Amino acid sequence: MADYVPFVNNETDCRMLVAEYQDADICRVSLESIEGLRNLLPSGLSIWLDPAVDAYDYRLSTKWQEKPRRVWKQSQQKLWRNLDILHGNFSNYELLCEKKNWKQDNYDKIALFVTELLNHCYEYRPEWLTVPQLPLVDRGSRNKINKMLARATRAWKARAGFKGSLILPLIFTNQRQINSKPIRDDKLVHAKEYYEDAEADGIWIVDKTLLDQNRNEKYLYRYSKLIEFHELIKNKLPNRAIKIGGPYWGVNLILWARGLCDHAAISLGSRYAYHISAGVPGGAPRTRIAIPPLRRWAVINDELRTWIEKSLQKLSVDDQAYKGLQYIQKRFKLLKHREASRKYTAQFYKYWFDKIASCPPDGRALALYQDLSTAFVMGSQLPDLPAKCLPKSSPSYIRKPGKVAEQLMLNCL
Repeated sequence: MADYVPFVNNETDCRMLVAEYQDADICRVSLESIEGLRNLLPSGLSIWLDPAVDAYDYRLSTKWQEKPRRVWKQSQQKLWRNLDILHGNFSNYELLCEKKNWKQDNYDKIALFVTELLNHCYEYRPEWLTVPQLPLVDRGSRNKINKMLARATRAWKARAGFKGSLILPLIFTNQRQINSKPIRDDKLVHAKEYYEDAEADGIWIVDKTLLDQNRNEKYLYRYSKLIEFHELIKNKLPNRAIKIGGPYWGVNLILWARGLCDHAAISLGSRYAYHISAGVPGGAPRTRIAIPPLRRWAVINDELRTWIEKSLQKLSVDDQAYKGLQYIQKRFKLLKHREASRKYTAQFYKYWFDKIASCPPDGRALALYQDLSTAFVMGSQLPDLPAKCLPKSSPSYIRKPGKVAEQLMLNCL
């Protein structure tokens, strides 16, 4: 089985999957988009279907239910409608919207919701199915409901005769949940409990707040703590447990190369991060493109074109980095189109993954270290990237071209 799992969210993702990831064995699709995508996926490709219960995080993390709907912002109204559309046909779905409902007396009602939801998911014949779970929060306020959801999933599996694999999601919503030892240890204990309560077959771990390109001085610490969490959870679960990490831009590759997850979750030319289901990523999308010699991406605009021209003057024409930048320069007008830039980025990412995957498993971490080290050294020769090519509010030092590769490199071994 391939060592990566593409996350497919829309029709463009399907096109990237078909064009660039032909050797994928399974892809992850959310319940919110499966109906529109099922006929666009390659025949023979298995589906990992997510019932999108993490969408409740939007209601639970705000106090919308205390306000009359007429005073909500338009974005809040849309998020509420999205969840109504997604789960509104299942019995008792609104019990998950308020903590006061999460009591043992309501277990049968919650179990009925899980049964109807997973029966609907089962109609799509998934090979893997995500255990319904709420995203994690700092305090243990969601432990009781997640245990109930896990128990209800195990009961459903026994009745339905589901022969595929159940994947337990651990979706972190704040870096403290991994960085703080007391909070992290609590999450480890409960993760094992959820896993056993659901009789799950695997675990998927993602920090939705970890955006590889939005670095600051704390990211090295964040990376090391995330890696440490994966090490700890691996030791707590059976060897046979399927382990998935990401999607991110580079940390998922580190986890996979170090043997801490079996499959790197990947995006398909865009995002390279996880967004909670039934939501809308903030802000208008900007067209981004991979810069292969640097092992990072940037917003593609006129400032980037000028930077490439200056950088080419610093490099030897025989250098692979020169050829990589020159390729973008010659096709700049085409690559400014969003789908073209996504395809180029997806092509590079697949090349990057395959390059490391071609090494024996025991040598992948070192190979990734050397690969990123080369990008770091090469980047040190080039002028700083323009601020407008990077995510908003990026610290000034992240404009140094090799900084992304350096911070990833230091966690490879």
